[in-house]
Amino acid sequence: GYMLGVYVLGLDVGLGGTAFGVLVAFCLAAAYAAMGAAWVIYKTEGELQKKAVRWLRTALVLTALGMAAVSLATPFASPRIFDKWFVWPEML
Repeated sequence: GYMLGVYVLGLDVGLGGTAFGVLVAFCLAAAYAAMGAAWVIYKTEGELQKKAVRWLRTALVLTALGMAAVSLATPFASPRIFDKWFVWPEML
C-alpha cells in the first residue's frame, strides 16, 4: 500500500509523499481486512461468523473513511494531479 501511494505521486519520497503512502497503506490494509472478514463469513457459521460480521462492518467503515481521505488528499499531495483534476482544459 505504501509503495502504491508513493507511485501515484511519481515516486516522491519527501515528507508529503511518505505521509500519503502511509495513508494509502492503512486504507489498503482495511480493504484487505474487509475481504478477509467476508471470506470468514462465507466459510464459517455460529459465533465465529457473528464476530466476522462485526469485523467486516468495522473494516468497511475504515475502508470508506480511508478512501475519502485518499480522494481528498490526492490533489493536494501532487501538483500534477491537482492540475489534471481542477485546471481547465485538462479537467475535461
